[in-house]
Amino acid sequence: MKRRLLFVLFLTLIISIAMLSLAGCGCKHTGGTATCSELAICEKCNQPYGEFDTTKHSGGTATCTTLARCKKCNIAYGEYDANTHRDPAWNRTSTTHVKKCNACGDVLVSMANHTYRYGVCSVCSYSCLHNSYQDGLCAVCGVQCQHKWKGTACTLCQYGSQYTQELKYTLKHATKTYTVSGARYNGTTIDISPLYDGVPVTKIEMFAFKNCPNLTTITIPDSVITIDMYAFQNCTKLTNVKIGNGLTEIMSCAFYGCSNLSSIVIPDSVEIIWDNAFYNCESLTSLTIGKGVTTIRQYAFAGCTKLSNIRFEGTVEQWNKISKGSYWISSSLNICVQCSDGQVEI
Repeated sequence: MKRRLLFVLFLTLIISIAMLSLAGCGCKHTGGTATCSELAICEKCNQPYGEFDTTKHSGGTATCTTLARCKKCNIAYGEYDANTHRDPAWNRTSTTHVKKCNACGDVLVSMANHTYRYGVCSVCSYSCLHNSYQDGLCAVCGVQCQHKWKGTACTLCQYGSQYTQELKYTLKHATKTYTVSGARYNGTTIDISPLYDGVPVTKIEMFAFKNCPNLTTITIPDSVITIDMYAFQNCTKLTNVKIGNGLTEIMSCAFYGCSNLSSIVIPDSVEIIWDNAFYNCESLTSLTIGKGVTTIRQYAFAGCTKLSNIRFEGTVEQWNKISKGSYWISSSLNICVQCSDGQVEI
């Protein structure tokens, strides 16, 4: 009887312990701080409780391809770091570019057309290969061909390979004006119209009439503001040039090598004569410079070894104020500039 009673008591104790284990200690746990690797410790019963706190990860470094790894629990956490792209690289074609991360493949700069400036993309620095040309301009980037002349034709763009007696007028939408050119021109006389389709013609383009073999006479209207670089270079039969009163600048090498040009009158409207503008005009004997000129750049009239008469339409004081580049005239010449109120030795 006693043995049975003891057995019942022991069994009851075992069941009670089991029930207590299942039900917990009965404490309403409170306090303590959980981390990513340790549970919170109850302030009342000193027992761990609750769950790990996955917001308490710390340490490690995320990249664009791997998450940061917690120093405490060694579990990866957080987000990829898009600011750590490794070896970003441009993928380029002749017309487009896109920038991607070589590590994760993310697109960093969306695909877009090149923004060309002087043949180079201002976004990705791609240099145009200039593989095709149309009317002397690159068909891809629009830059002017840097002509390589063989005789009267360019070997790159074939500009000038077929002659014509027609001028080409091109509308510039930014300025709403026309420019004129005609490197294939084989006539003897050019009389540029001041208007084309009722719109002013304001510029003679770069290389516009370079190497024209028969050109002898040019008439430039008052509407033209700029004669661009190399516009009449090596027009060796050119003898007569009449410049209108609207011109403000004669760009570099505009009349370079016009070896039969004997006289030129630069009107008062012109402000600057750029480098080499009349370089090696070997037959030039008479030069008239308008009183509006403020700058004559270096070598502007160098090589004009027969120049014997220079007239400036302004005063001596105005002449002396003109900014003159080095060797703007051949150093071998020993002549004076005739001004409206006297003369100045060069």
